[in-house]
Amino acid sequence: MVAAVALLSLTALASLLINRPGMHSPDLTTPGGVVTAYVQAIQAQQVDQAWNLLAPEAGGRPYNKEQFRQEVQYAHRQTSGRIRITSVTQTGDTATVQLELTDVSGDLLGTSYSQTATVSLRRQGSSWRITSDPSPWQFG
Repeated sequence: MVAAVALLSLTALASLLINRPGMHSPDLTTPGGVVTAYVQAIQAQQVDQAWNLLAPEAGGRPYNKEQFRQEVQYAHRQTSGRIRITSVTQTGDTATVQLELTDVSGDLLGTSYSQTATVSLRRQGSSWRITSDPSPWQFG
């Protein structure tokens, strides 16, 4: 019964748009909430907030916080787009969040294209932290 309620909650969360104006603070006790907060921090160029959502082993962490800061600044783009959680899968202390990223070009036709991204997380104590490649380019 508890698993069914958790699955329904995760499904409801999956339908939310991450960058919707006026959205409340994400729930950092859930994998989807952590990914939402990470994307919002990247988009707002809030490097410290985004960095704090990463696990020490995230993507092998081949760089330091200053290199991450530079990537976040470089990734910032002026395109119009949306990022939507399409699914959240949680098994014990690990989780996977699937995202759909849609960009709308600035041309007269408003051409758009979509791609998917997967973010992996691990529970560390009472918090969820991102363990997959933290490269911010796809969320900027």
